[in-house]
Formats: sequence, structure tokens, C-alpha cells
Amino acid sequence: MICASDVGALLGDPRVPHQPNEAVAADYLLDSHRGRAGTLFKHIMRLEPAHYMVVDAAGVKLRRYYDLPPGAELRYRSDDDYAAHFSALFKDAVRARLRSAGAVGAYLSGGLDSSSIVAMAQALYREGAAPRIRFETYSMILPPPADEREFIDAMVSRWELSSNRPPPLTPSLPFLIDQVHRFHGLPEYPNAALAFPIRQLAHEQGVRVMLDGRGGDEWLQGTRAHLADLITRLRLVALVKRLRVQIEQARIYGFPFSPWRELLGNGIKPLLPPALIAALRRALGREHPKPPWIDAGLLRRAGLHKDDQRDRTRSFAQRELYETFADPYLAIVHECEERSAAWAGFEVRTPFNDRRLVEFCCALPEDQRRATRIKVVLRNAMRGLLPESVRERTGKAEFSACFFEALRAPGIAELFEQSRLAEVGWIDPRSLIEHYNETLRSYAVDNITYGPAGNTQHLWRLWNAVGLELWLRSEF
Repeated sequence: MICASDVGALLGDPRVPHQPNEAVAADYLLDSHRGRAGTLFKHIMRLEPAHYMVVDAAGVKLRRYYDLPPGAELRYRSDDDYAAHFSALFKDAVRARLRSAGAVGAYLSGGLDSSSIVAMAQALYREGAAPRIRFETYSMILPPPADEREFIDAMVSRWELSSNRPPPLTPSLPFLIDQVHRFHGLPEYPNAALAFPIRQLAHEQGVRVMLDGRGGDEWLQGTRAHLADLITRLRLVALVKRLRVQIEQARIYGFPFSPWRELLGNGIKPLLPPALIAALRRALGREHPKPPWIDAGLLRRAGLHKDDQRDRTRSFAQRELYETFADPYLAIVHECEERSAAWAGFEVRTPFNDRRLVEFCCALPEDQRRATRIKVVLRNAMRGLLPESVRERTGKAEFSACFFEALRAPGIAELFEQSRLAEVGWIDPRSLIEHYNETLRSYAVDNITYGPAGNTQHLWRLWNAVGLELWLRSEF
């Protein structure tokens, strides 16, 4: 056995075979990851999150050292009680992540999560509860519908912050190729690559720690499966109110929403036996929805099953949160962010992923995550620390446009004309090129259209195809 903290170190050993992992490649093409241990290289495995490995004369043993407590529930008398408990945990989570040998930075998007972290950090400094150190914020200024300048400015004014706003990056083909060579994996997604100039500037300014708002959406935004809980408890009035809130949120965010589809998919479907759902999918021809360009032989060889998650929960909402906790995709996202940050010379820290905070959020009743608005307990806890325009905001930036801009960068279209993906039998190049061209044409005409009928269908999968094409050309 050979161990290292970086894939490149393992590939440098001549004993390690260079062979692609078709199962993981299929996961990327489907944008549906099934396991947290596999990598793009068949003979290289990850040590899964929350596990440790013991190697001795008896062999290799993998053991889990942490899991979410099963089915925990919190019940307080008032919203203020929930907010007070959350505030105490959040303050500890931020304070524990302010220790640094250099300057501390923070991503400040203007959204509720990143703004809350910055505000709490400033409150801790002013209270003398954390050692005062140079603190820099970093923001991207983008055109609508991703322009959050109004909220960034409100935060900067409220706390008299140092605000750095380098122009965002649209990844070029040479940039993507460099990332593939550097990390021996897929390049960053365009919405993450936007922040590359931020990482460069933070490095130049001596930042050693960067605070990040990831985790806020996962644990506080609320679950769609809560509809099934309301049905099983016969809370039909609450069910109707919840659907009305979702209709209003869809109107605010500008995406189509069908309350009947939502009721069937997230209210009725979770109540049905898995065998019946599978039979219905077969009858409707929807067993394995997939992009039309993926080779059927690859899918047969890779298999399409999902890893089963243990049902250790009290409700459908908690089950969904546990599936998020165990989601392989989140492990990949964190890994990609950490590798880029390490290359820039700093560490990314995410207070919302603090163990104590995650356990608290997963034990909340659903109306503390989502009621007439999302992230109820966070909004209540941050009263007085956030500008009201930020604390009460309802919209959210939308970043699909950066995918389209990256896909039409010079040289991308030509990648699939003599495709390595086609040579290894993973795609139908003609179908992929047709879909690629149609996606860019529809974007040019309609800007962004949401949902299966719009030009965002398969968008992430299309980008993964670009990344896999570059990876195959680089490694094999």
C-alpha cells in the first residue's frame, strides 16, 4: 500500500497503474456521484470523510470515527430561544476559526451566510473575544442576475470593512489545462474559477486563513421532503401554506414552479415503497434519465445504483439532511476548494460546517429552517449584527451565466471534434456537439431559461464532459 495526501505524489511512483475509473467517469458525466472513496484513477482511492485507516500486520482496516447523532430533536418555547442557542454556537464556530499566523480573509458575497460570518467575526473583535488581527474581505462584482453590490456595500459600511474586489475570471482553455496538469483531476467549475483572482490577491496580501460561507445552504435552507412529513402528520393547512411560500419564492428567484409536481415529487413519492417507484419509472420510461450523448455501454459497465444510506432519522426532512451530510458530491466540492486554496497558500475554514452547529441545525424543527422565508433561525440570530437590507433579503445571486461564458471560450468547441472521450467509448461525439451548440444558441437568444425545457438542462454535465476530455488528454 502507498499513501499520500496528493494524487500527483502517488502517480509519481512507477508501481501505481495509470488506468481510468469508468464508474467515477460515469458519475461525472451523469453529475450524480455514488461513492466518496473512488477517484478518476481505478487503483487510487480516497480515505472517506469521518474515517481513519489502520495498517498493521493483520492488514488494512477502515473505521468511522464520527456520524450524525440519530434522530435528535430540539424543542424550545420560542423563536428567540432557538436564535439564542444558535447564536452561541455560531459565535464559538467563528471564533475557533479566527486563529491565524497571518491575516484573516473572508469571502463576502453579500449573501446571508458569508455576511453573517463576517459580521460575527467583527463583533468578536470588538468585544475583545478574539485577538485583533488584520481582516480583509473579498468580493466579486458580477452583472445581473449575480450582482450583489448593494448588499456588499451595506456590509462594508456597517462594519467599516476593508473590501477587495478584483475582477472575476472567466476560465480560458489554457487555464483549464493548467489546472488539470496541476491537480491530476477535473478543473474547477466556472462559478468557482471566478474567484481565482481573489485567491491570488489574498496570497499577495499575506492571508493565511479564508472564511467561507459554505454549509449555510445545506443545513439551514430547509428540506423539500418536509412535505411528506406534513402529509403523514395530517397537517394539511401547514402543507398548503408551505406550497404557497414555495410559489412566492419561485416568483422572487424567477424560476418555474408547479405546486402539483412539487406535491407529487416531495410529498407523495417519499411515502411510496421503493419497488413501486421503480415500477412506475420503468412504465414511464424514466429509469435512468441521462444526457443523450453518454454511451449506454459505459453506463452498463459502471452501474447506476446509488449507495444506500442508513435511515437513522425520525422524519423525511431529517433523512434528506442526513443524505446531504453523506453526499459524495459535497466531499468533492470541499476537496476542490481546499486544493486551490492550498495552492494559493492559505486554509479555507467553514464555520457553518462546525460539528456542533451541524448537529444543532439537523435537530431543528423545520419551521426554524424554512417557514415564510428560508434560514429563519439565522435571520433571527443575526438581528442587530447584519444590515436589515441583508438580513431581510429574499433574492439570491444566480451563476448559470458563468457556465455559458466558459463553455463558449475559444478552443472549447474544438475539443470534441477529435474527442478522447469518444475514443475510449464514453460518449457519442455527434450528439454531444449538437447539444453543446444548441445550448449556446439558446443562451444567446434567451439568456437563461430554467428547468428541463430550458438551456440549463445538462449544463453541469456538459461542463464535466469538458473536464473529462481535458483529463483524458492529460493523463492517458
